[in-house]
Amino acid sequence: MSDRSSDGLASNGRTTTWLATDASTVVLGVADASVRRSLESWFEDEAYDVRVAAPDDLPADGDLYVVDAGALRTAAPQIERWKAASSVFTPCLLVAEGSQGDRIAASTEQVLQVVDDVLETPLRTPSLKRRVDSLLRARVLATQLQERSREYERLVELLPIGLFVLDDAGTVTYANERAGSLVGVDAATVRGSAFSAFVQPADRDAVAAALDGDGSSTITVHLQCEDPPEAIGAADRVGLDTTGERTVELSVSVVEDDTTQVLAQDVTEREARIERLRVFERAVGEAGVGVSIADAQADDHPLVYVNDEFCSLTGYGRDAALGRNCRFIQGEDTDPRVVDEIRAALEVEAPVSVTIRNYRADGTPFWNELTITPVSDADGTVTHFLGFQRDVTERRERMRLFEHLHEATERLQGARTPTEVAESAVESLRNILELDVVVCWFPNDDRTRLEPVAVAGVDEAVPIESGSKDWTAFVDGANVTEVSVTDHETDAETGLVFSLGDHGLIGAADPEREYTQAVRDAGHAFADHVTVALDRAEREAELAATTADLENTLERIKDGFIALDADYDITFVNKQAESLLPYTADELEGRNLWEAFPSEVDGAFWTQYHEALETGESRTFEAHYDELDLWFEVTAYPSDDGLTLYFRDVTGQRERKRELERYETIVQTAGDPIYTLDEDGYFTSVNDAFVDLTGYERDDIVGEHARAIFPADDFEACERVISTLLSAAGPDRETVEVDVMTRYGDQRDCEVAIAPLPGEDFGGTVGVIRDLTEFKDNEQRLAVLDRVLRHNLRNNLNVVTGRTRALADHEDDAVRKSVEAVEEAASDVLEIANKARAFQQALEDAHSSLGTVEICAVARDVVDDVAAATERASVSCELESAASLRVRGNEAVELAIAELVENAVAHNPNADPSVRVTVSRSDGEARVVVADDAPLIPEQEVAVLESDVETPLEHASGLGLWLVRWTATTFGGQLAFDSTPEGNLVTFALPIVED
Repeated sequence: MSDRSSDGLASNGRTTTWLATDASTVVLGVADASVRRSLESWFEDEAYDVRVAAPDDLPADGDLYVVDAGALRTAAPQIERWKAASSVFTPCLLVAEGSQGDRIAASTEQVLQVVDDVLETPLRTPSLKRRVDSLLRARVLATQLQERSREYERLVELLPIGLFVLDDAGTVTYANERAGSLVGVDAATVRGSAFSAFVQPADRDAVAAALDGDGSSTITVHLQCEDPPEAIGAADRVGLDTTGERTVELSVSVVEDDTTQVLAQDVTEREARIERLRVFERAVGEAGVGVSIADAQADDHPLVYVNDEFCSLTGYGRDAALGRNCRFIQGEDTDPRVVDEIRAALEVEAPVSVTIRNYRADGTPFWNELTITPVSDADGTVTHFLGFQRDVTERRERMRLFEHLHEATERLQGARTPTEVAESAVESLRNILELDVVVCWFPNDDRTRLEPVAVAGVDEAVPIESGSKDWTAFVDGANVTEVSVTDHETDAETGLVFSLGDHGLIGAADPEREYTQAVRDAGHAFADHVTVALDRAEREAELAATTADLENTLERIKDGFIALDADYDITFVNKQAESLLPYTADELEGRNLWEAFPSEVDGAFWTQYHEALETGESRTFEAHYDELDLWFEVTAYPSDDGLTLYFRDVTGQRERKRELERYETIVQTAGDPIYTLDEDGYFTSVNDAFVDLTGYERDDIVGEHARAIFPADDFEACERVISTLLSAAGPDRETVEVDVMTRYGDQRDCEVAIAPLPGEDFGGTVGVIRDLTEFKDNEQRLAVLDRVLRHNLRNNLNVVTGRTRALADHEDDAVRKSVEAVEEAASDVLEIANKARAFQQALEDAHSSLGTVEICAVARDVVDDVAAATERASVSCELESAASLRVRGNEAVELAIAELVENAVAHNPNADPSVRVTVSRSDGEARVVVADDAPLIPEQEVAVLESDVETPLEHASGLGLWLVRWTATTFGGQLAFDSTPEGNLVTFALPIVED
């Protein structure tokens, strides 16, 4: 960069090389020798390429021609030829004596038509510099506009969607290649035809309404290919759809008053599956971390990119962040040592990770977990710094606006329209001069008064009318003028207005400030910068309008879009593609695709893209991108210029498909009958177990109403359950007993668990059936047997014991001994029957009489009762917990503990048996351990009790331990057996109920 980097646009700290003019060629065709020498000296000092030529022999490759009045008539014909031959703006600056300036400006001579600006002598360096920079930048912008237009025209031709441009009569004035293929004719042939001629008659009214609208609209219509306009012959028809029509989505936008843009995307294949895909769609979220990129080659490393999360994290919009060094988010409590660490790393181009206290736009501080990584180009030169910001405190404060002229000028360069320049200027001038009110005025269309376009410090401002002192300052172009303030919302009596040349005025006022010379000079200097920015904004307006229209077209594409040339160099990346890939558009555009994604060389993407280019046929495929662990659906469209890639993330869709397949397998292999009903009660699916239960084949029952297997009363009960489930406070699922009628006419007793199908809207129910027929039959048989055994057995045993008492005094000893044995056996059976009845009654009442039991007290009472009832045994109780232990249960708990203790005494053959009862707390349970010194319980009997199943060959010897086990399981506990060298350990455990 030349020494001119300290002045003008190139000095804004952002290295705006796209507007650089210092390499421009300036041709001096000046007749006045002294003026020529002065100009030549100045241009050489400014590092321009200066060529001095005779007025009648000017070279044709000049970027700026400078002539004086003496050389104008001779040079004008040549300059006019060079202007006509050039496709971009070629400026001419006329140097005239001060006395001739007004006359020349008012002259209508034809020779003056080649002059673009007039500079009066004596020459003033600031004025000369401003005029020269303005003219050369206009040429640069014109060149860029031409190049950009050609580039976008090429991109539009590569679009995978059709583009029609219509005039106000609905006639096609332009159609790209894809548009022609959609209607089955060559694109060039479409032009000049009425757009409605390609639309099915039924859809023409909708198209007409969309074209007549003022804004943008999107409609889905059918294009016809069988009967194109008569003007289009059969030879021009290409790629006709055999169905005679295509379904397309039209996006209609009014570009200008007499021009309408129609984007047509073929959705014929997608239309059929759009409903299914909608069920499986999942929004792709934005990155959860702030990302920023700084220019490592520019002064002060300005930001050139920030993502949405960065803006959300900091509170700064993208326009406020770009072009600035990232230090703007530091504050008064930011640790300078951390800042020094960052600076030191950047100076040596090394990565750095720190946690730094930053500030958000609203002034709130937050801690920022910041990682900065240098990014190098192919030559190893660090070109950018990539930053990742993560909020680790909740939010941050924004730094106050910069207060210096240089920083304000940087913001001006970010403004792209005159209005944006004005808005930036008033805020910046208010901060620079620290004045109360700032207003910017632009001339109205007929230049009869100045209208306020931007204000700072007040809600609104008034226009400047012709004839006022303010107006005179505008007309005269006075640098600084102090004027009276009468109609503005301020107490100031006077204010300052600064000239913006032909663009208008910018003024400032403050009732408590003195307008010192320093204030006037600073305002004047800033106004010059604003004038330059307005010159640039006007030149950019045309470029911005064209760019916005074309970029809007490309960015409307909802899927990722990448354009490649024939060498696989990336020429365009839209925002959706940025969100799907691990790179930004700036990082990808200009790079070779396989250099950016080297891991994909020779992979699926490589193969498909090469086949598309080699065959000239589009390719649609799905492939996995390992780096992001994502599946993409890609369509590659080949052309003479390269490839257009159109892709979307289908990872979630594939995962949901696999998940549904897994669910289907689970349902089909489930042992219980399962079915689904739609919202009207018709079967939509059943599993194999359902087929086995009902006897209906799947094809026979699917589509039938649920009344085919459920009686009317039971179906109505199910409907009431569904209504309860759908209520706001309803449960997730509910079970109801029903009868199921099979295909063979028999009826099964069942219960069905019903739940709504998942989804925001009610779409039906799912049911799981449990066959209770055998269970209820067994339950009935057991009830009859229980009644018979309890009633008849007790009565008959009472008869036996009564009869044996009559023989107790029989004279025969053998008879007496037999009677005693019979009476003892009968008593044992009656005791077992009574014990079983007591347990059964307690367990049957477990739900109705369920409460809590203080198990320590119960254990002490049982031990006391057993000790009092036996003289030969030693029975003791030990409580390891001083606290009360309450468990779920009723009187069955006391019966169970008594059974264990009595059983330990009764089955101990020792002369002085010992039984020790211990109550303790462990892992949320109250454990009652009964330890004895009796022979060990047979392993076979323990195994039967622990397996919970008896067989004719493997069974327990009595009923007592079964009753204890059933009591434990009824109340959520367990019964366990163990042994020691001394004897048996039986543990009866129940869950503790906390207060």
